[in-house]
Amino acid sequence: MAKAQTKTKLSPVYAVVGKDSFLVNKDCDKLVNSLIPPESQEMGLVVLDPDKTQASEVLDELRTPAFLADRKVVLIRQADNFISSNSELLIKYLDSPASKGILVLTASALRSNTRIAKKIKSAGDLRQVSKPSFKEIVSYPSEYAKANCGKKLSAATGRLIIEFAGEEPQMIANEVEKLAVYTGDRDTITDQDVEALCGANRTFGVFNVIDAMSSGQAGQAVSRLRNLFASDKDAEYTAVGAFAFHFRRMFKAKAMLGKGESEAGAGQALGIRYKRQEFFRGLRNWPLVNIAEVIQALRRIDYQSKTGQARVKVEIEQLVVKAASRNRKR
Repeated sequence: MAKAQTKTKLSPVYAVVGKDSFLVNKDCDKLVNSLIPPESQEMGLVVLDPDKTQASEVLDELRTPAFLADRKVVLIRQADNFISSNSELLIKYLDSPASKGILVLTASALRSNTRIAKKIKSAGDLRQVSKPSFKEIVSYPSEYAKANCGKKLSAATGRLIIEFAGEEPQMIANEVEKLAVYTGDRDTITDQDVEALCGANRTFGVFNVIDAMSSGQAGQAVSRLRNLFASDKDAEYTAVGAFAFHFRRMFKAKAMLGKGESEAGAGQALGIRYKRQEFFRGLRNWPLVNIAEVIQALRRIDYQSKTGQARVKVEIEQLVVKAASRNRKR
């Protein structure tokens, strides 16, 4: 999560930095609203495209007073290249910044030992946004529901949401927001709501693909995978993370069983509630080494997809066929 020193006065520059664009943007939105009220943003907020804007234009905007607003906020998202290309100019500007102009930048990375990072930190506020830890992610559904939707949900219901959505904050937030709409005027989201809404949306979900893989039904697994991609336009971008979440949990459960833990004990420890019997029935067909190989393959697909070296749909389909075929031979 974002860590920042509390300042008593406004700074001329703020940078919100982190790998998770969803968390970075949420923190940035909160920051911007604290700098300039929403009702004043039409006059006092300027959003610029880093790929279509010269540094001189940015500085001109900062130095030009806002019309009918106390201050002007200039926001540039995904500013990694902009910052690196114009670092010396930005450093010089921050030596004598505009008195009523505030520059807000977001970036995926900004090394703390660079001159521009040190300058932003000394002249303003440099925020590092990290993904929640495993312990923090457990409470994320309830915290997000309360802060953004005005809804309550128990820790157990939050864990059930994570079962359906996985550990990615954006996916959890998406499910919580859908549940908030689904529950209408009710102030509490229940297990029944999660199972009714999220479960229905997962008819061809990742769990069902893995279920077919576990029983060695390669054709059915591929059919369910293709239905997943067809029914969810975002699946191509989230599938690797969703599969990785389920296989990591399978690995932990298999390891616990190998040390003598019961299925009930492992299920409770890992928060497995949805289709618990089916989960452990399928797990019996997976040697621990095979699960580890799938996790390793998913890491490779994730890396290659982010560097433009892999086509997610094709790579995952090949992985599904290979793993399911191995289980069929058992």
